[in-house]
Amino acid sequence: MESDRRRLVRRLERKEQNKKQLPSSLRGLECQTRKGSIQSEKRVWAVIDSVLKEQDDQLELDDFNCKRIAFASQSNSTESVLLALRAAIGDQLAAFTVYREWASDNRAIFEASAEGKRSCRWSSE
Repeated sequence: MESDRRRLVRRLERKEQNKKQLPSSLRGLECQTRKGSIQSEKRVWAVIDSVLKEQDDQLELDDFNCKRIAFASQSNSTESVLLALRAAIGDQLAAFTVYREWASDNRAIFEASAEGKRSCRWSSE
């Protein structure tokens, strides 16, 4: 029997092949596909390479500067930061939508509480 995770990865790979936009519910599984794994690995190695190159350059000059090493790392992390921010915005919008739906379903409870009536009911019936 195929695991749920493997089934989601196969679905993600089909989406990549069809060049369709990936649903947000599959976020986090990108590295499980061949293409996603390669892209992620390239981003990571770009950061590592830039830091190591900066350290080598500093060693040659006998000039050690942590801020330049940090800058080398940050300048190659921009794509990862943008991907993380995009995901965070999507999460925030999804959370707001869920909260808004929940609040509208439970409005009677809040209105009763505002009027001073006590309500033990905590479900949206």
